[in-house]
Amino acid sequence: CMIDLCAYAGIAILITQTLRTWEEQDKLHAKGRTDPPIGKKHIVTNAKGGQSYHNFGLAFDIVVLDSLGKANWDADHPSWTRAAEIGKSVGLEWGGDWRSFKDIPHFQYTGGLKTAQCCEWYPSGLPAIWTKVT
Repeated sequence: CMIDLCAYAGIAILITQTLRTWEEQDKLHAKGRTDPPIGKKHIVTNAKGGQSYHNFGLAFDIVVLDSLGKANWDADHPSWTRAAEIGKSVGLEWGGDWRSFKDIPHFQYTGGLKTAQCCEWYPSGLPAIWTKVT
């Protein structure tokens, strides 16, 4: 798994976010838009509830830890690049590769599913979505 491979490479990572409710997603979407502080630099996501793979248990966010175990949010630190390479090597999509909105801590595995499909199967429960991931 990515955590183990990062550890073998000498990089400690911490999973900071996994499954999010649609309400939690809507609150994140409001940051920088309607929830202060307002402004583009404070926007943390473009996805509303039901538009993020976090809402379906198919995404997670990380932070790289320094040698003392403290979160290192400096995206220019080489460990972030190496963690991204490791994640991609195991088939994960990395938010740092996105063109319109760079999301350095974000990784997801969709198995080819679109969020619209996930929304369609969501009423049947998350396992109904997970069985469709290839």
